[in-house]
Formats: sequence, structure tokens, C-alpha cells
Amino acid sequence: MTCIVAVKDNQGNFAMAADRMIVSNNNKGITVEPKIWSRTAGKFTFLMGAAGSWAYVQALRYKFEVPDITNSAYISHVMNTDFLKEVHRCVEGIEIEDSYFHLLVVVKGRIFSISNPYTVQEINCDYYSIGSGMDFALGSLYAMTNIDTEQETTPEWLAAHAVDAACALDADCSGPVDVLSSHT
Repeated sequence: MTCIVAVKDNQGNFAMAADRMIVSNNNKGITVEPKIWSRTAGKFTFLMGAAGSWAYVQALRYKFEVPDITNSAYISHVMNTDFLKEVHRCVEGIEIEDSYFHLLVVVKGRIFSISNPYTVQEINCDYYSIGSGMDFALGSLYAMTNIDTEQETTPEWLAAHAVDAACALDADCSGPVDVLSSHT
């Protein structure tokens, strides 16, 4: 069970945060490895986070090779073709009955969600979340981004606090919270 959050701002900065709880056979544990990671292909940095089957998460973390993107105008095309093919390659042969899988990707200030059965959606919002804590994180982000405040709110701060909200309210989320960031 998981909460992964992606946040971007108007200056091309983006961040991703995630909790570390894993649940298996009704047992809870805190993983040593983060559920989020980054990969670079040419001039593009991809922030990636996965929820669901831990076997899928680990396969993507260690086997995934980011497809080459030469032009940011083609990012959506690459995400729906070569990127998706690479996701399939990484998890091929992993047989897990009724497995749930969801991948959140941020690249060049754009947020993509990939879910079973490998559907790619570009999110037309400055933030998004996946996992069991998603509703709490999205509610927190909505509240934090729609109030008048003098608080400096960076993408890193927003993402971390949204995951903190999910950890506080969702029984299947727990810290520590990891945060990655990148700039376009």
C-alpha cells in the first residue's frame, strides 16, 4: 500500500514524494528502498514511482531503461509507445494473481499515470497521486494550493506534506517520506 505524489510549479520545477510502507499477506513493513527513483535519458530526467505489487516495483526499479527522447514535443508519443513497451518488458513473466500496478512518471514538467491494463494518461493538473493514500494526498494538495498564504510552497514541500497527510490518515501508509526533485 502506498502514497506517491507528483507536484510541478510554473517555473518548470517538479518533485515526487512517497511513503515506505509495504503490505504483504496482511503484514506491514517499512522497506529499506524508496518507491521512487530517477532515470536520465539524454537531456531528460524522469522521476518515477510505483505502487502495487512489490515484484513489479523492483523489476521496474532495476531493469527499466528509459527510451531516448530527442524532442520534448514527442514526449506523449514516446510515453504511449516506447516507454510502455519498456514497462511491459520489465514485468514480463512476473505472474502474480490479481496484482495491482500503478506507475507515476514526471518528465519535462508533465505528469503521466500508467495503470493496469497499461493505460497511459497525461494528467492535466499541477499535482497527482497514486496508491491507497491517494485521496488524502489529493485533498491535502487541493487545500494547500488553494489558500492564501505567505508560506513559500515549493514542489518538494507540497509533495512531502501531501504524503505526510496520507501517512497520518491512511492505515496502509507510513514514513519515512522520500522526496526527489528535478528542474526543466
